[in-house]
Amino acid sequence: AGNSDSVFLQGFPDLSGYKNKDLEKKMEPVFEAKTYIQKALEEARQKGHLGKSLEAGLALSGDLAKSLDEFSEQDLALFFVVSRIQKNQNLENFASELKENHFSVQVFIPGEPECPRCWKHTQDIEAEGKLCKRCTEAIT
Repeated sequence: AGNSDSVFLQGFPDLSGYKNKDLEKKMEPVFEAKTYIQKALEEARQKGHLGKSLEAGLALSGDLAKSLDEFSEQDLALFFVVSRIQKNQNLENFASELKENHFSVQVFIPGEPECPRCWKHTQDIEAEGKLCKRCTEAIT
């Protein structure tokens, strides 16, 4: 086969026809929030409180929480790759905090055990080393 057959020498297909303006607009607050959330998670990492982001929970308050009202806490946890989201709560104990004029992001360390399949720390694990409810349903 000649070089022109190599996948490395071919261009990418034009995917602009697949753009969905409504979905882009809906997800815009998630992408904006992710910038601040990543900063707060990185600060907690630098302080030595966590390694991977699934070891964390987030407490979101103010305008940031309001902008994400359309999304469930479970969906937001998936979007931001953390174990838990709490909206409109200010915690006294946290690993790091990012405060802006109209909102705050607090990173906390959940006390629940870690699921060995998805690595989330969640309340629905019956015992250490057991799978969470979501993973149990996925494999049965």
